Amino acid sequence: HHPYPVGRLELDADLPARTPPLIKGYLKVGARICGEPAWDPDFNTADFPVFLDIDAMDARYRRHFGIG
Repeated sequence: HHPYPVGRLELDADLPARTPPLIKGYLKVGARICGEPAWDPDFNTADFPVFLDIDAMDARYRRHFGIG
């Protein structure tokens, strides 16, 4: 993990914000975004630190992922 500092983006309040599908999925199962993104040059994308407490995950998602 090598953080790459970048300036913050100014967002246009008139434009709708869209959450990427992968992040939506993480949030749906109870994950939390834990900080600022870091640039991943191998995939040319930003990576967010994500925490998922499996013990707190809804039972239906634990079953879906085969977690006791």
